[in-house]
Amino acid sequence: EDVWSDGPNWQVGHWLNGRTSLMELADIVDEMASDAGIDIETSGLNGVVDGYAVENVTSLASALSFLSLAFDFQLRVLR
Repeated sequence: EDVWSDGPNWQVGHWLNGRTSLMELADIVDEMASDAGIDIETSGLNGVVDGYAVENVTSLASALSFLSLAFDFQLRVLR
């Protein structure tokens, strides 16, 4: 830690490369929606995602479609 400011990140598996091995489903959906400028209710989402990539420019609905199928949820956009 005296040399690398991100030294503590090594303990959770994303040291240097910025990756983490597991993320809460609600956190992923919330972050993707926030990046798209959309407010989505995620408090009822449960589960842990061990890997997910969006490889092309696409809509939020399309990007989340695989997660919604895998975790059996429907999106509800807040107005």
